[in-house]
Amino acid sequence: MAKTKDEKKQSVAEYRDRLRLSKAVYLIEPKGITPNEATELKKALFNLNSQFNVVKNSLFKLALKDEGMDLDEDLLDGPNAAVFTSEQSLSEAAKIISKFIKDSEKGEIKGGILDGKFVSKDQVEALANLPSREQLLAQVVGTMYAPVSGFVNVLAGNIRSILYVLNAVKEQKA
Repeated sequence: MAKTKDEKKQSVAEYRDRLRLSKAVYLIEPKGITPNEATELKKALFNLNSQFNVVKNSLFKLALKDEGMDLDEDLLDGPNAAVFTSEQSLSEAAKIISKFIKDSEKGEIKGGILDGKFVSKDQVEALANLPSREQLLAQVVGTMYAPVSGFVNVLAGNIRSILYVLNAVKEQKA
């Protein structure tokens, strides 16, 4: 069923809103992905405040142009799906997409848009391989804790040495 002009304008406006509100957009070629699999992917991404949608290329191109985002025209050939994601779930969404494609052997990452700039397929996959936010925070805290812990051990060592000396003096006098 063909969309009316008003429906097309509404679709372009929805794409523009999603582009504006998203920190990143990952483009996927959804070849072979069944509707049930797409629903499972949508559910997994929904928990991260991310959205998976098959896009109409011509309307998506208009929305990209309206938002001032340049994208290689070849990326929008054939069927495409877009995952719109927030800043908090950049790498987590990329991980879910990458894992889904690897496990199902269906679909393919084509690239994406991060902060309004084009990113390649390899860059999206590199983002998927980053540790989670919690892991990075734990590493930062561990790195910050190590010098403090070392300093405390040095101070404790000095105090222990003084106690050993005092104990030895006590034993000599006894």
